Amino acid sequence: MTNLWSYFFGAKDELDPAMRDLLDKGEITQEEVDRQLTIMEAEKEEVQAKHQAEIDQWYARNVNQRFNLPADARLPLIAGGVSIWSGCFGFYNGLKAASLKYLAENAHRLPKKKGGWYFYHKRKNHVCYMKGMEAAFKNLARTNILVVGGLFGTEALLDKARGQIDFLNTTVAAVAAGATYGGLFKLTRVQTVNLMRQGLWLGLAGGLFQDYFIYKRSPQDVWYAKYALHTGEKLADA
Repeated sequence: MTNLWSYFFGAKDELDPAMRDLLDKGEITQEEVDRQLTIMEAEKEEVQAKHQAEIDQWYARNVNQRFNLPADARLPLIAGGVSIWSGCFGFYNGLKAASLKYLAENAHRLPKKKGGWYFYHKRKNHVCYMKGMEAAFKNLARTNILVVGGLFGTEALLDKARGQIDFLNTTVAAVAAGATYGGLFKLTRVQTVNLMRQGLWLGLAGGLFQDYFIYKRSPQDVWYAKYALHTGEKLADA
């Protein structure tokens, strides 16, 4: 339908030169053109209305989801952002560490001639870039396991299992992420406990922050706010 529209009519409902020629030759009347234009305009409005209805339905289903996105859309977006950040960070650190290591390993046999320095730097760049890429993928995998799996993935699973989106799920997920980090990087027990404690407070703050936005959109979807309002009404009546 779009191709037919662009063939006969311009961007501002002006006749296409081909259609203008047909009109000039009398092979088609102006009434037929107007009728076709009316039909196509009605079809266009119908498609737009249907598309807008689908958008409204999607928004109504996900208005109180975290970040206004369902888990199957939210997690890939988070994973993509985390992958870009952690990959760049890991590549930079790996490149820097490999450069210092290469310099230390070859400090006793530095080149004496100009050609030797050329091949020295050529090999150094190759080694450093390879080590940087290796570090980037390792850091990317670890960070995705921690952030996407340990935090947001656990949070989404708890949301689905409990059938309730609230700060409790975020808090438990943050504590689990701290434990995952401690096990992944082989930290001591004291360090892991400290991370879990930090995750507790950060998860609590982050969960309440998200609940606040859900409450602003739909107060009845925050169970403890609904309970507090109901209790307040009872006290006021008493």
